[in-house]
Order: sequence, then C-alpha cells, then structure tokens
Amino acid sequence: MAAPNSAPNCEDFAEFQELLRVMRTIDDRIVHELNTTVPTASFAEKVDASQTCKHLHQALMEAHESRDRMIKTCIAQASSVVKALQEERVKSLEDIALLKRLRKEQTKLKLMQSELNVEEVVNDRSWKVRRYLRNAAELIISLQRVNDMTEGGGLPLDSGLQSCR
Repeated sequence: MAAPNSAPNCEDFAEFQELLRVMRTIDDRIVHELNTTVPTASFAEKVDASQTCKHLHQALMEAHESRDRMIKTCIAQASSVVKALQEERVKSLEDIALLKRLRKEQTKLKLMQSELNVEEVVNDRSWKVRRYLRNAAELIISLQRVNDMTEGGGLPLDSGLQSCR
C-alpha cells in the first residue's frame, strides 16, 4: 500500500499505528518482492527484469514518501493540539481534567515523533536489502567474466540480477 485512501485519522493513535503497519507491508516483504521480481535465468527472456525492478523501486519510493508525509502531518496536528492545550492550561492551572488531556496529547505526540525513527530504520533496511542484491549481482557478473576468461564457460549468469542495479 503506497498511500492511504483519505486523510489519516491522527486523533486515534492505535488507528494511526495500524495504518502505518499496513503501509509498511512492502518493506516487510522486500525480500519476497525482490525474489519474485527478479527472474531466474530460465525466465529472463519472458520478463523485463529491468522494468520490474524499476517498478519495485518506484513503489518503495512512493511508500516511503507517503508514510513520511502521513507521520509529519499527524505530528503537526498533534503539536498544534498540545500547543492549544498548553495555552489553555496557563489560563486554568487548577483544571485537572485539562492537565490529564494535555499529558495524554503530549504522550501521543512523543509516540508519533518516535515513528519517524522507526520509519528511518524500516526504510534503511529496505534499501540495504536492495543494495545487497545489486552487490550480489555485480559479484556474480564478475565471477562469470573471470570464469569465462579462464575456462571458457561456467556459472550460469542470472540476467535478472543485473537489472536491479
């Protein structure tokens, strides 16, 4: 899922987290996605691996941008609520219900801010997996060239790996 269908509900933190969980599906399944995107040598001619890799890369970029935008939107909304409650609190220092609401909103804001750190880790992991695949493809290509030069044949080159560079 790249983007939510409508504006996120930033009021309910559980709903906010659930939406993020659903939106992170592509990152959670990156290894599976790469395995199904990159064809083996036997299917290389039947699938445009370059296009499928580009599509996966674009989907990852859109998912990351969409989640980042949603998190920052919710942080901005929660910040404005906290600011308004803090201004109210200055006027009514004795209002215990207001103090409880302020603390609750401050906690929600901190939790939302921590999601930015989680997002950074999730995104980093996805790009590391992709870089690993690219590096593996380069190693296979190098080994194939060395093998071709020394023995005149050898390792089957997985042309699909070349396309995810």
